[in-house]
Amino acid sequence: MTHRLLMWLVAGATLAGLAAFAAGGAFAGSAPAKSDVRPEFTTVGGVAPQFLPNATTIPHWTFQYTDPTNHVTYPITMVGANPSSNSTSTIHTVIVPLNVLLYIGHENYTNCCILGYHGAGMPIGHGAGSANGSGKQPVQTFIYGAWTTPGTYSGFLQDYTNPTRTAPNPVRGLADIQALSHEVSEWLDDPYVNNAVQPWLTPTAPQYGCTGVLETGDPVVGVWFPYSGNTVGSEDGYNYYGQYHPEDEVNAQWFGRGGVESAIGPAFNNYLTFMGPLTTGLGGPFAGFGSYAQGC
Repeated sequence: MTHRLLMWLVAGATLAGLAAFAAGGAFAGSAPAKSDVRPEFTTVGGVAPQFLPNATTIPHWTFQYTDPTNHVTYPITMVGANPSSNSTSTIHTVIVPLNVLLYIGHENYTNCCILGYHGAGMPIGHGAGSANGSGKQPVQTFIYGAWTTPGTYSGFLQDYTNPTRTAPNPVRGLADIQALSHEVSEWLDDPYVNNAVQPWLTPTAPQYGCTGVLETGDPVVGVWFPYSGNTVGSEDGYNYYGQYHPEDEVNAQWFGRGGVESAIGPAFNNYLTFMGPLTTGLGGPFAGFGSYAQGC
């Protein structure tokens, strides 16, 4: 995103109280409807391309494309190996579970919540060594993704907990693994937070404004599609649903405005988003994903 958000951790008794309040407000059907806080995703840190060729870090590959609408050439780095090489990569991952929520600003508890972010940096000290590693310095990538209980935000499916709340499309998928799938996808396509593209703006996610980064989940925040067999159990007082809700994503071709295809091939099934017509079929502003990104 073009802005950087100062994020503070809510922990201990304060967190427990806030979580209880949020859950109570979300599931008390007799309570009056309340305005929702705004869910956001962001990035933290970043590593410039010149530090990466010989860095001790995750497997990654780089290509470049020229945007035909502004004739600017953009280098892009992604996780893993070049798909054309038909090779695979193994990424060592450390998972750290926390029972926390994130908010924006010092002691501004009501400005909530950051549901996910990804980032990168060069750790120093505590055995990691110096950032001045003669081209072989360590570079770490990381992800934060919150588990969201269904109903925390209005718009989840039929909004089963409170019939007075509305169900707008942009937040209808904000539950369970929505944030994690959002951030894993963005980490895969922009692991070091340095993939610049021609700035884009979409009415489906106005909270990001005019932004010039390749963040595949931001344009379609809250959009998800069910699959048969994607079940996790019955309504047991905690799940309230029968499926996980991974987010739809936008392919790099959408950001490249026709320039990426010559570098890495066409978009999946000739559509510009991963799920293609399911996204455009939502109508309204989502129909715009049938064409390339628009400028600001």
